[in-house]
Amino acid sequence: MTAPPISTRSAAILSILAFCTVLAAPVTAAERHCDARYTWETTGGSHKGTFARFQGRGLCGDSAPNRCRKRARAAIESCARVHWEKRWDRTVPEACVFRNTDSTVKNYDLTKRCARYGWQESPACWAFLDNGSETNVVTDVMATKGDLKASLEAEVCCVYKNGNHKFDNNRKVHVRAGWTITGDKFCPGGGNFSNDYVINCQAFRSAHCAHQNLWD
Repeated sequence: MTAPPISTRSAAILSILAFCTVLAAPVTAAERHCDARYTWETTGGSHKGTFARFQGRGLCGDSAPNRCRKRARAAIESCARVHWEKRWDRTVPEACVFRNTDSTVKNYDLTKRCARYGWQESPACWAFLDNGSETNVVTDVMATKGDLKASLEAEVCCVYKNGNHKFDNNRKVHVRAGWTITGDKFCPGGGNFSNDYVINCQAFRSAHCAHQNLWD
């Protein structure tokens, strides 16, 4: 059999090399995010609120953005569940710490600061960073970024209606607590980490906030 001309063989080899180069080309990475926040409502649904906005980030190939969002959502759900399970540690668990992986949480910080006049002693807090035009105001950290338990209780007892709401029983406020996720396709969702969490708002307010005469 007669061998093909050199020019023909060269062309064939170049075609094969070009094809292999296309297959070996790196895939461009895409990044997508889902937004999250924690939620609470009294078990009767009459009173509710949200707190602690943060994000989930997902990485994947740019041809599969929905896979990115699924990873972002999974990171949020894992963080929320794990942090509630470890709430007594009062620190941020690894599941809520930003990592350079394809599924992680970003901007997770639950720190709550309460405001008081300079002449008041801590923890005489009367508002939460919504000071308007007030002067001579200082702020105190009331709950650290890793304290989900204290952040939830502060939200219910002190932030909601500026801490002036009188629940049916301030010693036993029953709430349903969880998280909600928003964003593009495959982001929306949510869940509960407790369907009946009981908070002693009378004790919490006495320890952390002012205006105690309005609460009992």
